Amino acid sequence: MSVQRIARTATVIASVAYLFSLVPGFRAGPDTSTVWDVGVYAAVPLLAAVSCFARGLRGRRDRAAWLSIGAGLTSYAAGTLVFNAVLLPAGDPPYPSVADGLWLALYPCTIIAVGILVRTRMSRGFGAAIWLDSLVAGLGLASLFASFVFPSLADGTTSSDAEIVVNFAYPVLDLALVITAVGAVTMLGAWRDRTWLLLGAGFLAYAFADSWYLVQLADETYRPGSLVDFGYLAAATLVALAGRDRSDEAPEAARFEPQSPSFAVPGAFALLAIGVLTAHTHPGGMAVAVVLAVGALTAAWIRTALTVREVVALSDSRRQARTDALTGLPNRRAFYEVLEVAEKRPAGTAPFVASIVLADLDRFQEINNAVGHQLGDQLLCKVSQRFAALVPGGGMIARLGGDEFALFVPGLRAAQAAELSRTLLGALDDPFWIKDLSLHLTASIGITELGAGTQISHALAKADLAMYRAKAAHTGCEIYDDGRDGDAWDRLSIGEDLREALYGGQGLTVEFQPICQLPELTPTGVEALVRWTHPVRGRVRPDQFLPLAEKAGLMSAVTRTVLDQSLDEARRLRDRGWELSVSVNLSASDLLDDNLLQIVELALAERDLPGRALRIEITESLLVDSGAGAVERLFQLRALGVDLAVDDYGTGYSCLAYLHDLPVSYLKVDRSFVNRMLEDERTALIVASTIEMAHGLGLRVVAEGLETPEQQEWLSAHGCDLVQGFLLSKPVPPDQLYPWLAERARAVSSTIPVYP
Repeated sequence: MSVQRIARTATVIASVAYLFSLVPGFRAGPDTSTVWDVGVYAAVPLLAAVSCFARGLRGRRDRAAWLSIGAGLTSYAAGTLVFNAVLLPAGDPPYPSVADGLWLALYPCTIIAVGILVRTRMSRGFGAAIWLDSLVAGLGLASLFASFVFPSLADGTTSSDAEIVVNFAYPVLDLALVITAVGAVTMLGAWRDRTWLLLGAGFLAYAFADSWYLVQLADETYRPGSLVDFGYLAAATLVALAGRDRSDEAPEAARFEPQSPSFAVPGAFALLAIGVLTAHTHPGGMAVAVVLAVGALTAAWIRTALTVREVVALSDSRRQARTDALTGLPNRRAFYEVLEVAEKRPAGTAPFVASIVLADLDRFQEINNAVGHQLGDQLLCKVSQRFAALVPGGGMIARLGGDEFALFVPGLRAAQAAELSRTLLGALDDPFWIKDLSLHLTASIGITELGAGTQISHALAKADLAMYRAKAAHTGCEIYDDGRDGDAWDRLSIGEDLREALYGGQGLTVEFQPICQLPELTPTGVEALVRWTHPVRGRVRPDQFLPLAEKAGLMSAVTRTVLDQSLDEARRLRDRGWELSVSVNLSASDLLDDNLLQIVELALAERDLPGRALRIEITESLLVDSGAGAVERLFQLRALGVDLAVDDYGTGYSCLAYLHDLPVSYLKVDRSFVNRMLEDERTALIVASTIEMAHGLGLRVVAEGLETPEQQEWLSAHGCDLVQGFLLSKPVPPDQLYPWLAERARAVSSTIPVYP
């Protein structure tokens, strides 16, 4: 059990025990009272201080705050000991005394601590409304407090300036503590947070106990060992309980967002201030209470005025955020909002039909470059005016951006929307005059029908596809048709699903196909082949989604996923005793990525793998087309110890220069040659000469697509180094790769396949 938990538990036990000691007849004599009123009474705040110190020392974030509270409680406990054990037994204790100074030190320590706690828990700065809310709450409650406490002080008599200062120091500091506690909880919106409720309750308990004590002191009814004394112990106990370390439940203390504008808190405490003003309290007490109540109402009035101004500004900001600044039309956000409302029509309503019309001006960029952006903007404004004048009632036209406009027309079928589109195109027939310059414009329009259950994002994408078909065919407008646009839509849909799979961390996996050395077929490596299982489509072929990934700028993410999974497998294979290289294919975008070298180097280092554990495969067309930057990256990869292989040799440029000039170690003969070499003499000659040439350049040859023993025998006879294909194994997941490797090791009487 931690020190904090022991101290906190002891605080609760001692406080409850003191409460039971107040039962009449419990205390047998003066000695017993000394134990309770001196020993236990000082022990409770001291134990609470130990709990707060332990809480502060356990974590760095709130250390200063809890140490400050612990210091305040320690000072309070010291004041209690000085007063009860030293001053009181000596006779009539002086007032004020050293004990008062020690007791009063509690307040600045706790107020400072609350400020620190609030500051560390706000995720962003305090707005004026938040400050005013906390001020209204604190002043409102303080006015109620003052209306009860200050009358009693006004009735008392004082004989020295020191007494006057101390008499008013207690209630003033209590007021500050009340304002701080209530204001902090209001500022954070932490009305349901247990820690803050206990902390605030503890501070309010100190203020309440002080008030009760001062009232009894003025009425000469205070007696040591009464419930008012227990009030101080209850306050210390609540503070100790608030300091419970919840690191096991949440690794980091909660952070609070400033609350949305609300009149609930300031309104409630403003009503409390009004009640204080209208109540019949002691005239002497009204002076302070009225000032505080008026302050609360003033802050509430300012808060109301500020909120009204914020609402007006918010309304104007919302209008501007939904309006295109150039044309004055609704913008993309406003258009989407209207579509979302239409999409969320309640079930059971009348069948919903609407059309989306997407218009894009032809050659506008060319015109814009010729006349300048300022005149281009004027042209867009004139186009928007002509279009807006033709929108039927209930419809909406918006500028989505650039030279693209969109119309939403409820109740219109696609064929009717096509008639409207032709009207829009006709509005462009008349020339536009811009500073004595006559300009003619045309546009391309795509249309899609938005029926019940149609997703907005899909509808817009379909209208976009139809618009591009109209632009390509120069037909003016086209309606989306699954028969003609379905393939394009399918590719777009696959691309978006791939993006979600990549960044959602689901769907992409890697299978491995063994690469073996001839003639014994000893495993020396595996090639990593990416696989994607779509949740609806099932397995999608790599030749379907990889080109889409390249076009959509997702290839880097695909490569990183494959690289991470491949090297993870290389690490597991190495741990099992198989030191096999893993081949990974790179694309054109990978070779142009400036971060490629850093990514590979970090991936190898994280898994404690040597460079030779990875083999990079690049098609020959990429080697020819990628440029000097890609060539430099290949040399940098080779410097890491990574082997480089030319993939699909013979299907591209077949330029021999790069084989001589680049740090290539392997040449992979494409499967199309391996499949035909036994039936076609010319193909066999090409494969044989490729093997001879590669060996002459110091390269090793890998034959892909091995399917028959006859192909294996021919390749072995002609000196081919390595093979891979279905004759050995199809690509398999890791759990099937391990048994295959074990079986091959037994077949070739080898226990540990090694790097070639």
